[in-house]
Amino acid sequence: MCFRPDTQALRLQNVNLYCLRHVGVKALLLDADNTLSPWNSPELSPEVVEWVESAKTAGFAVLVASNNSLRRLMPLTETLRIGAVPRAGKPLPFKLRRAAKTLGLAPRQCAMIGDQLMTDVVAGNLAGMHTVLLEPIDGNSEFLGTRINRAMERVIKKLWKIA
Repeated sequence: MCFRPDTQALRLQNVNLYCLRHVGVKALLLDADNTLSPWNSPELSPEVVEWVESAKTAGFAVLVASNNSLRRLMPLTETLRIGAVPRAGKPLPFKLRRAAKTLGLAPRQCAMIGDQLMTDVVAGNLAGMHTVLLEPIDGNSEFLGTRINRAMERVIKKLWKIA
């Protein structure tokens, strides 16, 4: 089911890297807004920075995969010292699949981690990736399109019994 995430967690720092490794994941594609940082913010919490460093140390390839522009993502990618897939076109899976191929991995060896069911989870599932749904960092400060998506997500979560 394209709406059902494989795993859920409260925040990025609650995602268990050992469990991801156990299911064969070798690369992590991370959404930006409300996953790594609050919407449209260049600020990263120490917990997020530490988790990304732990992932890199554990041997995971880590990229930001966002519908935002590279200009928006650069402060995050520079701080975290990771690459980016800007203008990813989520929920379409094409750029996520291309990122996996560029890393020399099958999509099933990648995890798409984000806070939106309608974009991050759907794109990851359509790409054939492991998907992790997070709670948004700050659901009160979001782009209008995201707020509309959140209303649809509430209905889908209720229908599909997704916590």
